Amino acid sequence: MKAEKIVISALAMVVGLFVAGVAFFFYQSQKVIPKDKTDTISIKAPTPSPKADAFLTIDSPANEDVVDSKTVVVKGKTSPDATVIATSDVDSEMVSPAQNGDFSITLTIGSGENVLEVTTILPNGDMQTLRRSLTYSTESF
Repeated sequence: MKAEKIVISALAMVVGLFVAGVAFFFYQSQKVIPKDKTDTISIKAPTPSPKADAFLTIDSPANEDVVDSKTVVVKGKTSPDATVIATSDVDSEMVSPAQNGDFSITLTIGSGENVLEVTTILPNGDMQTLRRSLTYSTESF
């Protein structure tokens, strides 16, 4: 008899919670909120970040070039007041560009595949880096 009372009490509690939930759902769905009580959310598109003042172009060598000399001349253009640092797997050099921004750096590269990294740094700290992949080979194609 006690077990039956516990089961009936539990069942009555579940049915009561269900009825209360349904009643609450219908109450909330019929509720009207005045327009002056609502807030409007507006989403603005993000503004692009300002472009860095540093610019760098590398005219030669081209990316994925195959060269037959262990010395490579890196030529390009950047801001006249920048400092240019070029590194290979075995060498690194630093130069200041000419008044028109042109620069030329001679680097030594290793055998096989090499990665050249050219970085320009402005006096205000802005910088830009470009990479070129070169392969040293004396085989004729």
